[in-house]
Amino acid sequence: MTVAKLSEAAGAREDRLRPVMRLLYNNGLFTYDASNDTYTNNARSDLLRSDHWTQWHTWVELYATEFYDMARGIPDSLLSGATRTAAQINYDTDDSIFAYFEKRGWLPRVHRAFSASQVAQAPGILTDYPWHEIGDKTVLDVGGGGGALMASLLREHPKMRGGILDMAAVIDHTGPFFHSPDGQYADVGSRISPENLVAGDFLTGPLPRHEVYVIKWCLHNWLDPEVIQILRNIRESIVPGDQSRLVVMDAVLQDGAMGRLAQYGDVQMLMTAKGRERTAEDWQQVAKASGWNIHKIYPLRNAWKYLDWKHPIYGENGDKVGIPSCPYVWPNGQGDIAKFLKGVENSAAWEKQHGRMYRIWSGMKPEIVLTQPHHLQTVFRDSDKHSKAPANNSGFYMNRLLGECVGLLSGPDWRSVRAVAEPPFQRAAPIVGMYEAVASGNISEEQLLQTLDESLFANLDVTMGGLSWVPVFLAAHQNAQSRLRTEIEREATSPETLHRYLDNSRSTYLACCVIESSRLRPLAAFSVPQAAPTPRRLEVSPGLTYVVPEGTSFVVDTYALNVRNEAWAPDNESFRPERFLNSNEKDARDRRYLFWRYGFGPRQCMGRHAADLIIRTTVAHLVRNYQLDLLSPEDHLDGSSWARNQECWITHPSLNLRCTRRILENK
Repeated sequence: MTVAKLSEAAGAREDRLRPVMRLLYNNGLFTYDASNDTYTNNARSDLLRSDHWTQWHTWVELYATEFYDMARGIPDSLLSGATRTAAQINYDTDDSIFAYFEKRGWLPRVHRAFSASQVAQAPGILTDYPWHEIGDKTVLDVGGGGGALMASLLREHPKMRGGILDMAAVIDHTGPFFHSPDGQYADVGSRISPENLVAGDFLTGPLPRHEVYVIKWCLHNWLDPEVIQILRNIRESIVPGDQSRLVVMDAVLQDGAMGRLAQYGDVQMLMTAKGRERTAEDWQQVAKASGWNIHKIYPLRNAWKYLDWKHPIYGENGDKVGIPSCPYVWPNGQGDIAKFLKGVENSAAWEKQHGRMYRIWSGMKPEIVLTQPHHLQTVFRDSDKHSKAPANNSGFYMNRLLGECVGLLSGPDWRSVRAVAEPPFQRAAPIVGMYEAVASGNISEEQLLQTLDESLFANLDVTMGGLSWVPVFLAAHQNAQSRLRTEIEREATSPETLHRYLDNSRSTYLACCVIESSRLRPLAAFSVPQAAPTPRRLEVSPGLTYVVPEGTSFVVDTYALNVRNEAWAPDNESFRPERFLNSNEKDARDRRYLFWRYGFGPRQCMGRHAADLIIRTTVAHLVRNYQLDLLSPEDHLDGSSWARNQECWITHPSLNLRCTRRILENK
């Protein structure tokens, strides 16, 4: 945008705005094109946008106003004999900065900024420390403020419970975030009970008794005597146990160069509170004086650089140009509407933008998208040893609904539940044997109930998705419908021959129609993520090979594989069941990694044979008894205008067919 247009949009004087823009540009904000006098956002200025996921712009509102005003008091606060902080000198008060802000009604804005910093640092905090060791313990956040840190921990660790201790005014401000229907943290409110939102003073104590405490950006507000007292109060309150601990998140100063946050944090403490930042040696001294032992210091990385740093996937030759990637978007990455409800459209768009192998994000978890058969062969050659992504990388609610179902378990748990769940796909009544397995301790009741949910509800959508497109294709292709009807009439001369015909999963035209429909309309645009146990070396082009670390999730782009791959040319997008007729074992092997339907290897869907039998039986009944036609003239043969249900993850059609009852000759 030119300065003239920017001035008009901002209601500013152009002659006065221009020097400001020059100054900002020379300090690293914006890019400038002299040829057309245009300023454009860069990474630094993007960080200050009001819609940036970090919300760091909320700090500008403080530093450019109250904090800037406080700095006027720095010279007098440095004088020997000075007792007031720079903030107290500027505002002419003996109140602490928080008490003064509370009286002026400024405290909610301060906590918005604090919460923003917690959100921005959450990726590093959640991964740089082994929170999983805590399990289902209650974590008390001492001085937890607006609750952003606690909400992040609870969302990432579904078994963890939480609590917050802070001043009464802060707790009054924070409580509705968790316990009102429209609260921003209401999704985890059930795991932070009202009695664990505690109004109190951790400097005077006592504290609520728990096994695990965290304290973030608090201890630097005090000098050593107060810090030692706070640490003693926590130590006296802690419940001893194997996982008992205090996690302190604060700056660690060092001589020489250090991060800007630590630099300015030191001066900010000088300015706003009678506190200080500390070196590692300083921390050791206050820990020893209060009866603690520092187990380990974990470096915390900046959130906006953390994700790339934590999950590096570079070229085999050491080239530091990372794998192409969809940009991470807080908080879900692409793991929401983009991947699930808009996956069909994004499949082609992302491949066009990023190439034939790239990365997306589900929450903060990276997923490598595969589109080529030879890559699938390399990745899935040992699929029996793969680990499914916990709860499909889909967050807390998915974990509560299906996180323990057989389809999303891995390792020994998967084998145990599969041994119990697989027999129901035979002809015996299953539920008695299932509950016997729970009673004997082979599987948990939660695993049983979630597996039943998966079978009865989730797989209903899957089966309907596999079934519902076949009549649509047959209605659009009358020759295929007529050929199939002739085959059915020929084979339906007796119940025995009809049963044998429906059981045939490969060599009938009926089976080929079902398979071809599932090729053109896969159940989902992207498969369930799973990770290989060892690194995978994947050549993208001559001279460019990526090494994907073990434990990294892979997903299959089903439309790239089933439809757009050159192996299906020249009629990739045409409904032609004949392509699967008369196929032999060699054809099946050659197409093994060309066609995604129920997965690959031992982790394929256990109910695939039952589902296919249901689909073939239903289609045979429809075609034998009804003439199928497209109802709307807009529904063209190529399927380009066929609507699908936009609210369903599984691909379902959303259009009407005309089903005209046929009079059968033998009736």
